[in-house]
Amino acid sequence: MIPLNCCNFSRKESLVASECVGKLVNYLTLIYRESKTSKTSLKAFTVKSTLVERWLNYREGFPVEELLDIFEGDELYVLRQIRRSAKARRIQIFNDKIEPTEGLLTDLETWSRKANLSVELVDDRYRFRYDSNLCWLLNRLSGLSLLDASQASLLGLLVELAVWEFGFSSFDRSGVSSSHIENRVGISKSTLSSLLHKGEHHTLIAKQNVSDQRRVDWRVIDNRTAIMKIKAIAHAIGSEFYLPPIKSRPIQIARIRVVGR
Repeated sequence: MIPLNCCNFSRKESLVASECVGKLVNYLTLIYRESKTSKTSLKAFTVKSTLVERWLNYREGFPVEELLDIFEGDELYVLRQIRRSAKARRIQIFNDKIEPTEGLLTDLETWSRKANLSVELVDDRYRFRYDSNLCWLLNRLSGLSLLDASQASLLGLLVELAVWEFGFSSFDRSGVSSSHIENRVGISKSTLSSLLHKGEHHTLIAKQNVSDQRRVDWRVIDNRTAIMKIKAIAHAIGSEFYLPPIKSRPIQIARIRVVGR
């Protein structure tokens, strides 16, 4: 079951959480459909979301060595992603810091506007920013998902967020139907079924509805990772939200040794 009560959310806070997660669903749906490189791998996406959060929230390039340090144990994988993105002209490196290209910034701003994020134009090299709490939360949730499954997909995270969104808005602990997820994310029944049969997702469970055998309900499992995620959501929607200093960030993606390595 979705551990809705672990942060003692009020009904109002739960609806705010649903709206917040819903914006991430809109944003990720666009990225999943339109991203030009590595859109299927959550690990690859997490590397990129780490870069994007530094650019948009902290307004600075990301040192290559620091990125490798964050993904300790996956340095070769990260270097491949850097080379691939550079070849696709999505990033560039100046003084050993990773910076976005104009093409990437244009795409990020376009996706942010289409997802109805609060886009603010800024007169600096990064051109714009959107809600700092959402930028932080997306990076946090994607990194936490890697704790359970190193080969998780971006689609898996997208489906999970759709389940969270429904759970927060309805307080329905029985789960959300496959048809709702398919319509919300814009995927086919076979695509969602493929995700289920892969067994890649350690945070979601899907079972037939007791009263309607034709219906499959999806729920978030009440486990350690889910609780960490809901606490991250609570921080993101809180009135006292703050961005952790770069040098003393709480458990985010830093020092995660991806399982299976």
